[in-house]
Amino acid sequence: MYLHDVKFSEMDTACEKVSQNGYYRHNGYLFKEKRLCVPKCFIRGLLARETHEGGLMGHFGGTKGFRNIA
Repeated sequence: MYLHDVKFSEMDTACEKVSQNGYYRHNGYLFKEKRLCVPKCFIRGLLARETHEGGLMGHFGGTKGFRNIA
């Protein structure tokens, strides 16, 4: 999932056996502290739109909304 992602591929490989700089892998997913890292794909845009204008979370402003899903 993260192999071709510019932002997360290197960290995903580095965290294969041990966590680094707050990043860790769990069940094949990469996390930064308690947040799921979402690679750049269609779902990332969908989550951003839903956070900004959808009914799931409401609108909290760009920075706070991004913290919730980044």
